[in-house]
Amino acid sequence: MNTNRGCRPLTDDEIERLIAGMAGSRWQFRDSCLLNLGLRSGFRVSELLSLKTSDVYSYEDREVRRSVTVMKENMKGGKNKKIRIESRTTPLHEAAREAILLWLRHSHMDNPIYAQTGTALFPRQGSLEPISAARAWGIIQEAGLRGGVALERLGTHSWRKSYALKMWSHPAIHGDWARMSRLMSHKNPSNTLRYLEFLDGSLEAAVLA
Repeated sequence: MNTNRGCRPLTDDEIERLIAGMAGSRWQFRDSCLLNLGLRSGFRVSELLSLKTSDVYSYEDREVRRSVTVMKENMKGGKNKKIRIESRTTPLHEAAREAILLWLRHSHMDNPIYAQTGTALFPRQGSLEPISAARAWGIIQEAGLRGGVALERLGTHSWRKSYALKMWSHPAIHGDWARMSRLMSHKNPSNTLRYLEFLDGSLEAAVLA
C-alpha cells in the first residue's frame, strides 16, 4: 500500500506542531532532521534515506556541507536504464544545516571514525543501515498525533508537497513549469502539472491560474 498517495502539504503551524510532537523522544534529533531536510530540499523519502553522513558532513573540514547530492541510482527511476535520470544537487538551507549538525553531534556521528563507515544519515536502532520508508511515515504520523496535527493525508510526501508549494510561489520560479519540473526532478512536465493540482483544487484551475 502506498501510504503517501494523496498526501497534503503542511501549514507553518502544522510544521511547528510536528517538531513539537517529536520533542522528548529518544530519536527527536534524527526525526526533526529528517523532517527539516525534507521540507528544505524536496527530496522524496527514498532519496533522503539513501543519504550517508558523509554526503552532508565534511569530516575533513568538520562542518555540514553547503549542498547535498542524491546520486542518480537513488533517484526515482534511477535504476531503470531505459529512463534518463540525472543526479540531483540542491543547496542546503541554513535551518537544514543546523538540524543536521544537531543530530550528528547528539549521535556523535560527527566523529571522524564515521567518515569511512558508510553510515546512513537516518539509521535505525543498532544499525548503520537506514530506517525504512514505512518507519519514516510512522514517525510523521506519531509526531502528528502527539502534536495535534490532523492525521488525514499526512505522510512523508507532505514535506515534498510543502516544498513544491513554497517554490512555486518563489520569484525564481514564478509559475515557470519547466523550472518547476527540474526542481522537482520530474522527467515529464505533465507530471508536475498533475503534482500541483492541490494548489487550486483542480487541474483546470491550476492551468488557468
